[in-house]
Amino acid sequence: MALNDIQLFIETHSEHLLLRLQSYVASGDLKPEDVKVYYVYSNKDKDGKKETVELPLNDKGYFSKEWPEGFFPERLNEAIKIEEALSNKSKKNGPRGRSCS
Repeated sequence: MALNDIQLFIETHSEHLLLRLQSYVASGDLKPEDVKVYYVYSNKDKDGKKETVELPLNDKGYFSKEWPEGFFPERLNEAIKIEEALSNKSKKNGPRGRSCS
């Protein structure tokens, strides 16, 4: 489905663009089914033949399928660090974000 009957096909290496689209989905401004993200890569097992993987978004704006190796690896590593930090902070401060001391 296209918004206002407009469809766009955009090729990008911009993580910022993907993050913005994820943000719009998370806020409800876009439906996950209105955004299609595809990753194209050379498959080493098939003599470098190009393969395409769809990376669907869920209603929270997160990719619901594991990312292919090498697809913004720094972002994934940082996201893991953020989740670990939040988890540790929550454990340290208690369920309401207040210090337990």
